[in-house]
Amino acid sequence: MKKYAIKALCLFTVFVMVAGLCGCSGSGVDFSCDEIVEYMENKYGMDFELYGSEDDYVTKNYSLEVYVTTSSLPDKQIFAKCFVNDLDTLEKQYCDNYVACLYEDETRELVTEIANEVYPDGKVEYTAGQTQWDEIEGEITFENFLEQGDDLDFLILLPHGYSQATKDEDAEKLCALLNEKNIKGLVTVAWAQSDEQYDTFLTDDYVRGTYDLYANITLNGDSEEITWQ
Repeated sequence: MKKYAIKALCLFTVFVMVAGLCGCSGSGVDFSCDEIVEYMENKYGMDFELYGSEDDYVTKNYSLEVYVTTSSLPDKQIFAKCFVNDLDTLEKQYCDNYVACLYEDETRELVTEIANEVYPDGKVEYTAGQTQWDEIEGEITFENFLEQGDDLDFLILLPHGYSQATKDEDAEKLCALLNEKNIKGLVTVAWAQSDEQYDTFLTDDYVRGTYDLYANITLNGDSEEITWQ
């Protein structure tokens, strides 16, 4: 009986230690979905609702990431995050991608229009980036979003067998056109490996894989870097 009592005591001690360690993972910081929704409403002056339920979201690594919706963008799931970087002050910070979602369709139309000036048969994949780390200064407009917003990331897919004879000149032309519109970030120009890969692009049947050739183009506003692979 004494042996079982000692064993139970040991198990209890281990449980207390583990519970204590778990409690320390977010020590001194309480995150809540309601708090993030309130932040969004105060920031943008409109109503937001949590997408899904609170049980869908879990605090980890001193942060809580959620998705919210608003009636002005009924088809969009907007990313929002509360996080702590300074573990000494435990000061909460926030970021979201509402503005990127607001102008997602316009951005896609613009980059597609520019891409097709250089690559008439190119197909463009673009979705709103997940976070906007810095505030947009001044009025929230499409022009200010392009100039001040976080880097864009999009892919231009060309047909299988598309000519590569002027690939360098075409890439330079693309950079010039994107710079004119203050577009910065990472652009990938890829030659499809097969007709099927090109035909199914932007559909549920598309399988992302290797390409015949592709270039990663990094634009930072002042210069660009083109890497062929």
